Formats: sequence, C-alpha cells, structure tokens
Amino acid sequence: MFMAHEGMHGLRDTDILLDTQANVSVFRHEALLQDIRETPNAIQISGFVKGAAEHTSTIGSFLGVEPVYFAPNGAANILSFNQVERGDHKISWVRNSHFEVRFSGIEAPVRFQVRKHGLYVADGELLRAPTHTTMMTTVGERESAYTKDQVHRARAASEMQARLGH
Repeated sequence: MFMAHEGMHGLRDTDILLDTQANVSVFRHEALLQDIRETPNAIQISGFVKGAAEHTSTIGSFLGVEPVYFAPNGAANILSFNQVERGDHKISWVRNSHFEVRFSGIEAPVRFQVRKHGLYVADGELLRAPTHTTMMTTVGERESAYTKDQVHRARAASEMQARLGH
C-alpha cells in the first residue's frame, strides 16, 4: 500500500493518496465522504491503521467512487487506482508530472501531484462539498444584507453544487 505510519508525516487529514496497490478505497476523514452508511460487507484493515487491525462496515462514496470504507484510525485517505479506473472515471498520466483523474460529473480534472516518498496526493479540501445549505438559507432570508454581486455568486455556487450532485 504505502509507507508505514511513521513515514506519513506531512500529510493533512484531507490529503488523498492515489494508490495503485490498493484493492479498496479507505478514508480516515469522514467529511470527504458522501452517503455514509453501514454495509453487511465488513472488511478487516491491517497495516494501515494505528494499532491492531481494525474492522469496518461503514462505507460512503467519494466523487462517485464507491464503496469507500471509513476507518477513522487509518493512516491516510487511500483512493484505489483500480477502483477509480473500473468506474466511469478517466485517469491519465501527464509525463514526469502528475496523474489527472476526471471524475464523472466533475468538469475539471483532479491532480494527484507527487510528494514525499513518491506518493501521488490530491488536496481533498478543494474537493470537499461545502456546507452550502446554511449559507444559502441565510442569504435567502437576509438577501438585502448582501450586495447584488454576493447574492449572484451565492446563487451561482448553489447551482454548481446542484449540478455536482451535492
């Protein structure tokens, strides 16, 4: 999979590793997942979690990739290259630079740049669905408190979120 916990310094909770050796995707950061639920198909994870092996039956999806298992004690957010490739997504290699993944329903490609230890990492913070509901309710209820430009941008953001399925 990748180097052990001790070698993972420098990864943020929202960083996502594109892993060519992983046969399943496993995330430790719950906020990156959508449609979180329990499955009867529990898995045991070892060599990836802090401490002993861990069982998990909690899954979700990430930009249309599923199942993605949730393991809060995991070392990182691991996205299985094979699982992405088998889905309705396109992976390309930009020579001597990075991987680009075009997830279904997302126009712009996601870049996985090489980092420490040769790991290909994307910043999941940029991919996370913002919690727009509260903001839109607030803007909608107090529209007069905002400039026309702010209201226009909020509506455009809401429309984009709807198109992305969030």
